[in-house]
Amino acid sequence: MAGAGRLRAQWNEALLEAAVAPAYAALLLEAAQLLGPTQAFWQLLPAGPGGSIPQPWLKAAASLYAGLAQQPVLWSPMGQGAWLTPRQVLLPDAACFVASSGRAGTVGAAEQQQLLEAEETGAGAAAGRLDVAESGEAAGAAALGYIGGGAPASCLAELLVACGVPLVLALSEGQQHCLLQWTPGTQLVSPALTRKLLASNSSQLAQALQR
Repeated sequence: MAGAGRLRAQWNEALLEAAVAPAYAALLLEAAQLLGPTQAFWQLLPAGPGGSIPQPWLKAAASLYAGLAQQPVLWSPMGQGAWLTPRQVLLPDAACFVASSGRAGTVGAAEQQQLLEAEETGAGAAAGRLDVAESGEAAGAAALGYIGGGAPASCLAELLVACGVPLVLALSEGQQHCLLQWTPGTQLVSPALTRKLLASNSSQLAQALQR
């Protein structure tokens, strides 16, 4: 592409990055207050399969996610539940979700709604608990690609949330990929970070273990 066509393409790209992305970020802030941590809100966060977003929307999405670093658009069920910025939360890994082989890689609609309702009321990851061996939980979750998006939370995730770890459990795999790729300061939960957080809040850990 050259000449006038190239100039128009560059103008459109600049418009998406400098105007559309900030406007959409403002929309997300308003939607968070109006919709709460519901499925209707989470569906507003853009993401394609595996985090891939087609052009010309890719640059707009990258600009949007980059601008969300300091915006409270992620809900964590920690405590009574709160909207936090991407810099303030931890994104879960596969061990934070469970999947049984008998489900053929799917989660029922009732269980998905149960998890969402639990987050809305601040009950957090108490929804969707399955009686599966802990080692089987992590292996099954990894095999089936459960990185949020309605999958039942594991006992590990429940304990972490009860101990005050600000996990975000309702994101899809694609949304989480976009946050980690484009939003500065976004972190994935890890054993080292978990130990650091629990060490700084030992009293809350003790209370959680007594429940």
